[in-house]
Amino acid sequence: MQPNHSNSQILEIVNQQQLEDLLEMDAPPEIWEDALYRNLLSFCQEFVQETKKFTFNGRKIEYIQLISFLTNITELYLCDNKISDIFAISKLKYLKYLDLKGNCIENISALQFLPDLTYLDLSKNKLTSYTLVLSNLQYLSLDYNKLQDKSGLQHSPKLHILNLSDIKISDLHIIPHQLFGLKELKLCQNVLQEISYISNFVDLQYLDFGWNKLLYNIEPLKFCTQLTTLSIHETDVTNIWPLQYIQHLKILLMNNTKIIDLHPLQPLNKLELISACSTCIIDISPLSKLTSLNYAYLINNKITNVEILQKTLLKTRIQKNLLYQIKKFRQQKSSSSIRKYFLFTVLTNKSEKYKTRIKSPSLELILTKRRIIFQLQCKTRLQ
Repeated sequence: MQPNHSNSQILEIVNQQQLEDLLEMDAPPEIWEDALYRNLLSFCQEFVQETKKFTFNGRKIEYIQLISFLTNITELYLCDNKISDIFAISKLKYLKYLDLKGNCIENISALQFLPDLTYLDLSKNKLTSYTLVLSNLQYLSLDYNKLQDKSGLQHSPKLHILNLSDIKISDLHIIPHQLFGLKELKLCQNVLQEISYISNFVDLQYLDFGWNKLLYNIEPLKFCTQLTTLSIHETDVTNIWPLQYIQHLKILLMNNTKIIDLHPLQPLNKLELISACSTCIIDISPLSKLTSLNYAYLINNKITNVEILQKTLLKTRIQKNLLYQIKKFRQQKSSSSIRKYFLFTVLTNKSEKYKTRIKSPSLELILTKRRIIFQLQCKTRLQ
């Protein structure tokens, strides 16, 4: 029997719990799309007044006209759908959190009527311009769009978090210097080469320059002394001397770079995690001075000696190196998150390389055998 589309009361949602149950039904996306487009889904007055948060993610819907009836909501999550027309959202005057990532949106002018917005995610859409004037905005994500006009950024002076990844930025001057309160800035997968303008944002705590393959000079970072997390992986950086001035740094990610010298890290007593896989590092002795270091990921380098890391670490990964001196290497045994084995690459007298799995039931490894004896033992355990 065909449904009677003339009946606007086919579905009446009485309370939030019933709505959540309905949204979790394993029904074809076409049903939800038809319901929203033809206004077959109706809400009782009590529900409309009391609902503050509405989530409709991953349903592949295209039309959201019915959303305009939820006039009191403050949070709306519609990510990973096929929405292109968002005019209905302009009716939601109290909206503060809006997530529209992963849709087909080209025109966002309707959002200009939402003065209370503090959180806005427009990533992975089809935007070519961002010209909104949203003075209360604190979080903005525009990554994975094809933006040409970004002039709207200057109208959101309260921004704390800004994501501009993969929008082909070559010049940081598109970021207004008025954003004094900026704490987190994501700029990965762009075409940045020169970053001197970053010195205007001295209060940054999180900065991601990953996958800017033309970036090689990070000297301006010496002014960003409040950074706690920094990513420069997949760049052309060879010298990290400016990092010695960032003494609040806790997390450093620099995989797939040309970095050789770790000595600039010695003053960083707050550093807790370093990931430096696939670099040109040979000497890791500067890491022995880092009293807060708990995690070290050093896979695929040219490291020959890890004995200097005798301090207890929560997790260490040093596969694919040229290790020959590993006695007195310990790993904390009380952590349930660490792996129950270590992978070493051992260099034999004939310069042959073996990947070796060494199991340690106590999660503590102490190797005191001489090099040749250890190699013979390892060779019998090859997997």
